[in-house]
Amino acid sequence: KEATKNIKKYYETKGILKKPLVKSHTTSDPISLFWNMTSYQDKVPPGKSSLFEAIPVQRYGHCTFTEAEAIAIFTQLLQKVDTQKQHPLAKVKGSGGKIIRSVRVEQKFASAR
Repeated sequence: KEATKNIKKYYETKGILKKPLVKSHTTSDPISLFWNMTSYQDKVPPGKSSLFEAIPVQRYGHCTFTEAEAIAIFTQLLQKVDTQKQHPLAKVKGSGGKIIRSVRVEQKFASAR
C-alpha cells in the first residue's frame, strides 16, 4: 500500500505542463508500450494542450527513430519554445528569489533557424 501511495504521489504523471513538451513514440515498442503516450496526452488539460505534441512513429522497436526523425522532432520542440511569450528557461529563480539561470537568445542564432 505504501509503495502504491508513493508511486501515485511522486512518479505518476499529471499532464500539468508549464513548459513545452514534444513526445515521440514508436507505435510497436515492445519495452515502453505505445498507450503510455496516448495516456499522457489524455492527462493534459485543455488549457495546456498547446504545450504538448504527440508524434507517433509507425515502426517496431524501442526508440528506433532515424536521424531525420529525431531532428524533425527536436525542431517541433524548438518551434513550441519559440511561440512562448517568455523562454521557458529565462530568469529561473531559486528559493531565495535569486536568479540561478538566465537565457539570452543570440540574434545570429535566432536568425539561423
